[in-house]
Amino acid sequence: MSGYALEPAGLYGIEEFSKPERMGDSAKPKKKINPESVQGVIVRIPKSEFSKIVQKVEPLLKHLGHGGFWTSGSAGSWHPTHRYKDLGSVKTSAGDIDIHLPSQEIRQKLGLPVGSDDSQIRSALKTYLQKYFHHIHATGEQVHLGMPTGYSINVPSLGKELPAFYQVDIPTTEHAATTVRHHEHEYAQDYDWDGQDQQMALSSLINSLPGHPEKTHLYYGFGGALKHRGTGEVQERDIDAIAKRIFNNPAADQDWLSTVDRILHHLPGGLNNPRLSQFRDDMQKKYPDRFQIQENTVDWFKSIRSKLGL
Repeated sequence: MSGYALEPAGLYGIEEFSKPERMGDSAKPKKKINPESVQGVIVRIPKSEFSKIVQKVEPLLKHLGHGGFWTSGSAGSWHPTHRYKDLGSVKTSAGDIDIHLPSQEIRQKLGLPVGSDDSQIRSALKTYLQKYFHHIHATGEQVHLGMPTGYSINVPSLGKELPAFYQVDIPTTEHAATTVRHHEHEYAQDYDWDGQDQQMALSSLINSLPGHPEKTHLYYGFGGALKHRGTGEVQERDIDAIAKRIFNNPAADQDWLSTVDRILHHLPGGLNNPRLSQFRDDMQKKYPDRFQIQENTVDWFKSIRSKLGL
């Protein structure tokens, strides 16, 4: 799920009500949940509900000129047009559904003039969707909506039942068609790494593209782009072209990047490749039980320096 995106609309993730920092006397003031503001809870989306949600939302978007790209993230692996659909998906539920919507293709039907930027289009999209959904909020480059599940859930910490909702996120940008390909992951197996880990691996590798000084470039995952770190200029959006630059290999394409396992397979030394230093640091924090740092290695010395505050 996209953090706390729908909390301003009164919807909270079901797991939030069991966190001491959010409920009760020990809750932190800025994070404490006000029971009076809670209108419903967000629950995970079963695979069986995916097609029903498509049937409800896609026609509303098509009316604006484009039905959106639905193949992003774990939920996207259930869509019939997903790149790895034939391999199957082990995912049985998802925290949300992401629909990448090309902003300029819906501008006219939203009644906006030529030259309207993405933020203006996103604001108009929110207004349009409010005719069909009561719980909706816009943050950054996305419009988030809560879809009623039709059932309620007992929330013991609040002492009452609340209606349950599914979360649907609609990133609305000019380059949706290329961006969604950055988030088409393969879920044919229950891998040890998730989609977020894959994005962090890409970020680490793009920090050190072959033929360039380290940290010349950066990876903007949400917008699906390779950028120049100094100028912010987008240098590439096509995921196949980015793969070729990452591996310095003309045969590389999106498939080489679809999972962390595939990335490691094509990278000399796998997880121990020096270009994955940032990724290993991130993963050691996320999965501390999975990593044992070998003494006298670069990562070991970095760990010692961190502990000593150097």
